[in-house]
Amino acid sequence: KVKMMSCEKVVQGIWEFLDREMTPDSLANVQKHLDLCRSCFSQMEFEKMLRANLKAKTDHCCPEELKAKIQKIIDLY
Repeated sequence: KVKMMSCEKVVQGIWEFLDREMTPDSLANVQKHLDLCRSCFSQMEFEKMLRANLKAKTDHCCPEELKAKIQKIIDLY
């Protein structure tokens, strides 16, 4: 019997799931959880709609200086 992922783990990885930045096995495990858990599915749908709305309302690029600052922060972790 395969153990289902916890809701906490699924919610923590929602952005990676939406970006498809997971291994195929992890993507399948999250999808299986979402197929069975309405609460996590609702959370994922909210995040998907939020992302779509943000993308639709922003029509300009991030300044290069901000990209560099963000990359520096990411590199620290």
